[in-house]
Amino acid sequence: MVDFNNNQTVTTAPKDLLNIMILESRFNLKEAIESYKRNKLKNNIDSIDEIKARLYSLYFEVQAPLELSLDKKDYEKFVQDIDSEDFDVVFKACIFLNKWLYGKGLIKFDINKIYDGTNPEEENEVNGIN
Repeated sequence: MVDFNNNQTVTTAPKDLLNIMILESRFNLKEAIESYKRNKLKNNIDSIDEIKARLYSLYFEVQAPLELSLDKKDYEKFVQDIDSEDFDVVFKACIFLNKWLYGKGLIKFDINKIYDGTNPEEENEVNGIN
């Protein structure tokens, strides 16, 4: 049982858990795309069903904020593109979702604070030297 009154209890913020779930779903999608391309290069006939399933998994993680932030027409086109049987259309939907996630800061890794390098006080504060 977790005791939140104990200072030694370690918890994870809900936003961090969401980021982990998104990153995991995104990694799985990337793996499915790599597998599809690898099989395609070997001239093995392969369907895009696994890619679509992984894309749906990632989509369900962010469905509500995605729908609220897009125009209705853009959102409906995105959902329609996920259902396509054409790899290029589904791949464009993956790229679109990837850009949206990056724009919302959900997959950003370049989160370092940008500061004026000519100001030593600000640089020290950012680097925790103060």
